[in-house]
Amino acid sequence: MAHSHGIRLLYAPKQQKAVCDFVPDYAQKVVCNLVTNAIKFSKEGSEVLVSLDVEDDMLQMRVADFGSGISQADQQRIFEPFYQTESDKKNVGSGVGLALVKQIVSALNGSISLVSKVGEGSVFTVRIPVKAPEGVEVKSLESLGSVPTSILLNAENDVMPEADHYASISEADDADDDNQSDTRQLVLIVEDNADVAEYMTMQLKTRYRLVIAHDGMEGLEKATQLVPDIIVTDVMMPRMDGYELCQAVKQSEVLNHIPVVIVTARTSQDDKLRGLQMGVDAYIYKPFDAEELAITVGNLLEKNRLLRERYMKAAAEHQPDAEAALPPQNRVFLDRVNAIVDKEMNEGNVTVDTVAAALCLSPAQFRRKLGAVSGSTPAAYIRTRQMYAAQRLLDNRPDLSINEVAMRCGFYDMSHFTRVFKQTIGMTPTQYRKGELS
Repeated sequence: MAHSHGIRLLYAPKQQKAVCDFVPDYAQKVVCNLVTNAIKFSKEGSEVLVSLDVEDDMLQMRVADFGSGISQADQQRIFEPFYQTESDKKNVGSGVGLALVKQIVSALNGSISLVSKVGEGSVFTVRIPVKAPEGVEVKSLESLGSVPTSILLNAENDVMPEADHYASISEADDADDDNQSDTRQLVLIVEDNADVAEYMTMQLKTRYRLVIAHDGMEGLEKATQLVPDIIVTDVMMPRMDGYELCQAVKQSEVLNHIPVVIVTARTSQDDKLRGLQMGVDAYIYKPFDAEELAITVGNLLEKNRLLRERYMKAAAEHQPDAEAALPPQNRVFLDRVNAIVDKEMNEGNVTVDTVAAALCLSPAQFRRKLGAVSGSTPAAYIRTRQMYAAQRLLDNRPDLSINEVAMRCGFYDMSHFTRVFKQTIGMTPTQYRKGELS
């Protein structure tokens, strides 16, 4: 990039060798944002200097250019998200690059500062502790000084690493395996601008699991596969825009329970009405700050949690209208589940897999969808419905033996039926029948 702009890129480390802990993905983004900005705004034939120094347990990196410089007024706001100077606006960009850098540096207990003069250039200084925080695991060195090309080239990981995923300076493996035991809610971010997507992840990653899609089509594919708890999407994207994505989500029986947040710079009434007609649950208008995004996502997820709790409480109390606590699309889904469970139960073939197949869902999709709607796992939901069916038969069919009741509810092992019935109802089938008949 420097060569194509006629600029000399110079690197000047003070020490020949220095060892420090770092987060590979964070390091790549900080360096690339600062260096590319310096090149972009430098005068042809000038230089960009990157210097590095380790002193008093602090790593200090300076990126200096001899370009257009930044005015005093702009310097006061340069690290704000979506803020763009006049020079920025001439070069199409998201306006979140420096805000992202500041977020990353702050997450590493560091600091970033700027000295600039219009017409002469700018110097950005980053200071970061050389040691990871106490208690954070740092992967061991494999070969001193080698940095894999995947770190240098891959700027768009689907899930941004947590700040405690440190490596030492020569770490050769920065893979961030999905943690299957992570029970945090799943947020799908659909955004074609890598910087904006990264800025969003910095705001949400401590509270939620995150997945990134780079356009609406990929977003729909990932949503269908993973069934996230909420979708945050940009509007203007290739292949499928945010409104089309929202419409597809709301028309899908698998996904129609998922709240959709639209992030857009379009503020016209026509755009808002179009979104509302397609089922958009909330709007966030650019420029937005970190707190607005976090609060909007948190409020929608909390609203869904309260609806599930109301339903679960009503269902636990055997209220006949328990499903009235849910939105219409969720009631329709549970009605389908109930009808399929009852049918498979009567045929003696009720399992999570058979119910999922009848719904045209994978077992994983069924688990995610049912959990989001009812707060229950498929196995627990099916078992509870079987037990309530057994209750009704014990209440209304005294002519049936308990063994026949068990078989009609899909159980062929009496001891298993008795054990599950007692766990759910609080007494054995025999005790229940005697109590009802006395």
